[in-house]
Amino acid sequence: MFLIKATNNAVEADGNDIQISLNQSVNNAIITITDNGCGIPSYLLDKLGQKGFTFGKQQGSGLGLYHAITTIQSWKGSFKVDSSIGNGTTITIHLPLSIPPSWLVKILKIFINSQIIIVDDDINAHQIWSYRFKKLNTEHFNLSFFHFPTLEKLKEFTTNEPLRPRVFLIDYEFSGVEKNGLETIERLKIQSESILVTNHNEESLYFRCQKLGIKIIPKELVPYVPIVFEAAR
Repeated sequence: MFLIKATNNAVEADGNDIQISLNQSVNNAIITITDNGCGIPSYLLDKLGQKGFTFGKQQGSGLGLYHAITTIQSWKGSFKVDSSIGNGTTITIHLPLSIPPSWLVKILKIFINSQIIIVDDDINAHQIWSYRFKKLNTEHFNLSFFHFPTLEKLKEFTTNEPLRPRVFLIDYEFSGVEKNGLETIERLKIQSESILVTNHNEESLYFRCQKLGIKIIPKELVPYVPIVFEAAR
């Protein structure tokens, strides 16, 4: 919400160069929005974010930025504006980092010489994973990729004795199938090699995964989760 509001304000201030960056300090995420618009007089900066105050907008209500700032403050974050006439505006937002849940895959670690088995009934999921690994130039790591659209295909694959390290990236829900990915992982006894990739959002699912020692990658994080390669122990 606050990013959209700040960006809209930058556009309305006649800025044609708007830059948004995300960085991290020890305890905070730092979001910076910079424009080259007309700028804001220094004597008005302290009034920004006050309910009902608006600047440079004929039909502004003074509520958008107010709500954005109060929301950030409710998250124990901070909002700072640096600006001057003719020099554009920079908005800096600090938000405290939360502790990741224990079930979340923060870094996807893969052994060199591994088989990577992706099981999902959505072709887009396979394409995203393929793009991720292609961008990492994995040809030097001797990886083998297997793409299966059904849990039955996964079952057929696991009947063979593994000769190399394996990583299973398995969806939770499959259209028209009663069994889900988590039940299949447990039945095939591949918990230690498996990661559940899903947007299914239930506390009971997180609890079951923790009990079985299975990590989760939310599907919206698949394009962003860091991937690193290690030599097998």
